[in-house]
Amino acid sequence: MNRAINAIAAHWFKNDGSTWEQILDVERLLRFVLPEEYKIFLSWSNGGEGDLGRDSLSLWPIEQVGQLNEDYHIDRYLPIVLAIGSDGGGECFALDYTTSATRPALIRVPFGDLDPDCCEVIGPTFREGIERLLTGKEREERV
Repeated sequence: MNRAINAIAAHWFKNDGSTWEQILDVERLLRFVLPEEYKIFLSWSNGGEGDLGRDSLSLWPIEQVGQLNEDYHIDRYLPIVLAIGSDGGGECFALDYTTSATRPALIRVPFGDLDPDCCEVIGPTFREGIERLLTGKEREERV
């Protein structure tokens, strides 16, 4: 994850990082186990935004993730998905736990159509998704 953070740093408007205690406190409130690489990212930058390749990415601060998932009714339409940010517009970035309870894929889905068939896998993990966004190789079809 450190290699991905180094690559993203020049393009990222970062927030102060979270403490592990803050991350674990929020994780206990969520019904998902957060992947280690996402926790590492949050400890570097608790949310933030930047242009990665052809995409804009705005990750939400960890303390807002639960409330924003409720506000957007994510679990109503995508019960095994945890939204973690957006493109600053109509696209949601999320962790998809469909295939693994501990290694979720990084996906994008339109906020206006939270349908599993509209989910697009960016990367099989959070780190690989960030790396693919940086290189512009994020367009992988969901299986």
